Amino acid sequence: MRAIQKVRKISAEVACHALGELIVSRLLPDVPAASNSRDGLQGWIEKACVTYAHFAASISVATYGQVIDRLGSVFDAVAKQSRTTFSPRATHAIQALIWKAMASAEHGNADALCSLLRHPLFESAGQVNKAMIGRKIMTMAMAAHDFHAAREAFFQMPSAAQNDNITRYLAFKLALRSNDYSFAIESLEVVARHADRDPTFLYACVLEAQQSQMGHLAVAALQAMLDKRPPGIHLPSLLRCTARLLIAQLDTQDRSTDEFAGEVVSVFENAASNLQALRKGSNEQWRAEIQWWSKNAYNLAIRLCDQIHPEYLIRLLSACSQFIDAYPEDAGPMHGDNTKRRKALSHFLAATSLIALGRSYEEGSEDGLQRYLRARREVAAFDSVYETTGDNVRNKDAQRRTFELRKFDLECILKLRQWEDVGSALQACLNLEEVDSWDALADVVLIIHRRTGVLRRDSEDNSPMMDLLNRIINETWRKHQNIVKAARWLRLSFTVDLNDGDGKFALKLLGQAAQMAKKGRDGKSDVFPETELMWIATTAFNKSVDLLALGVTEGCQPWIDGALELARFAADNGALHAGLTYKKELVVQRIKATET
Repeated sequence: MRAIQKVRKISAEVACHALGELIVSRLLPDVPAASNSRDGLQGWIEKACVTYAHFAASISVATYGQVIDRLGSVFDAVAKQSRTTFSPRATHAIQALIWKAMASAEHGNADALCSLLRHPLFESAGQVNKAMIGRKIMTMAMAAHDFHAAREAFFQMPSAAQNDNITRYLAFKLALRSNDYSFAIESLEVVARHADRDPTFLYACVLEAQQSQMGHLAVAALQAMLDKRPPGIHLPSLLRCTARLLIAQLDTQDRSTDEFAGEVVSVFENAASNLQALRKGSNEQWRAEIQWWSKNAYNLAIRLCDQIHPEYLIRLLSACSQFIDAYPEDAGPMHGDNTKRRKALSHFLAATSLIALGRSYEEGSEDGLQRYLRARREVAAFDSVYETTGDNVRNKDAQRRTFELRKFDLECILKLRQWEDVGSALQACLNLEEVDSWDALADVVLIIHRRTGVLRRDSEDNSPMMDLLNRIINETWRKHQNIVKAARWLRLSFTVDLNDGDGKFALKLLGQAAQMAKKGRDGKSDVFPETELMWIATTAFNKSVDLLALGVTEGCQPWIDGALELARFAADNGALHAGLTYKKELVVQRIKATET
């Protein structure tokens, strides 16, 4: 060894060669024979290997590759012959020398040295050292775009080392570069578990994801940070940054819209539930903050209302309303009007979505009824805001939305069986102005009548329903000149009052039908449908017969006269009128006979 040390001063390469020969040719052959004093021989071998590594570290870069190869061969020979591993002390010394050599080695030589660090002889290296070696190999492999080698290095590490913060950060980078989404999420979850103590690597994951092709993972990292809330974090900035990233990905994201909606809604709900944290700062900062959240929630809801599941839309609109409710009082009158209109539309969209959800459930199911109950609350909230906007007298779109909500409210009352609210809901419909599709209310009104028998109640309860049916008929005829629809609703309303009411409204409708039929005959409008006309006229005449049978002779004549007047306009060459006139004589004779 002294001679070799002297040679090293002249040529480190020759010294390495001689030292290798000493180990392989002189020391290793004595291993089997020296079983009794193996510890001593093993010590010599370890010292020689440490010296070899020390010499190798001083060799010039130009010839370093050959020396590394010979060093690897020596290690292989030692492992094969001695069938044991180096002691922790020797392992630490050799690995420290190799780490030092790697600092100045070229790329190829650095890779070879890094592989030597994981030689089986160094099994006694501690978990910390093994983790450092694995991370070094991963870093070098990723730099060379050898993602397979980097992945292999990760999975060769002990499980405890794999779940180190820094190791999982490298694994996250590897997953991003190899487009392995599941591996990235797994690694991100491990990093996030330690973020409450040190969020550094979670921040680094955010930056890495933003610069990759899987930018949506930056949002996942930010959301993980929101869950952990490490000390020193500025929550408003973090929430706003997360929301901005999500909004920016809206046009580029390759996932389902509902998956995206679930993430963005969670962020806005998180912000809405942390208004006190957002409120910190000056009044100007708070005003800017709340404006940003409310406008973006509103714009997203409008943009996605026909694309995402109604449940997500309802949650987003609820958050939007919370933001608007938190607006400062001194925001200005025009500003206040705009926020009221946004809030009114938010309640309208929420009610519409809840109705859609309610219809999707089985009739009478608890989930469906809960949706209808919430829809009524949204309608009431819309009414409360709408009355303060002034749009009820000048905004046709707002008036149309109000009409739709009146119809939805009736539907909710029907589904929830809240019959005590029927009268007020019908009156609210009658108070509407400038409605284009009154006939859309007719079906639900008639169904409510069939369910409640409301016409059998006192006249005060009768009035709104009869007035509404009359208005439906008149408005359908006046605005659309649709004689088929108007005749249908007239017949249905006529039947409702004839069967369940006192007949006064039905008698009025009979006269109205005659006027419409006359205009049709005179060419001033479309012809009254023949089938409807004949049915109403015949039914009205039969009503007089029924009254006569009941002994109510004083009420027969108006029904007879109304039926004959309507029959005059039937397009059957007078057949219906003649037939009813003949029957009229029979009825008159019976009336006279009854009176005598």
